[in-house]
Amino acid sequence: MVTDPKGDIEFVNRQFTRLTGYTSEEIKGKNPRFLQGGATPQEIYEELWTTLMSGKNWSGEFQNRKKNGSLFWEFANISPVRDDRGQIEHFVAVKEDITERKRIHRALKMLSSVNSALIHNEDECRLLQNICDIGTGIGAYSMVW
Repeated sequence: MVTDPKGDIEFVNRQFTRLTGYTSEEIKGKNPRFLQGGATPQEIYEELWTTLMSGKNWSGEFQNRKKNGSLFWEFANISPVRDDRGQIEHFVAVKEDITERKRIHRALKMLSSVNSALIHNEDECRLLQNICDIGTGIGAYSMVW
């Protein structure tokens, strides 16, 4: 993705279109904030802009929303591009879809926690409650029984 100094999109490649479902015509001139999925804290966006406007590169994760409404995670490396006078004229973002990686990480964390609960809980009722807590906490399931 390439944006102007205000952050409005000037260019996206075919991978962006495949991942998000938006065509380049639909998003040209829009600010990428329209993709926000709601899980990324506002402080992350503030840090991003402070870092970029100071002329430094920024890297981090975002949860975004596709055109069809589904959520995905991406890791972004964003860099300012300067003109001959040193003024920022563009930002270039190289992004990677990390949705599957985060899903696997969460599943492994759940499995590890359940294994620990099996080892450390001698009372069956407490063990089952602990496993349910892991499912709703780490697993982010709304209900577990």
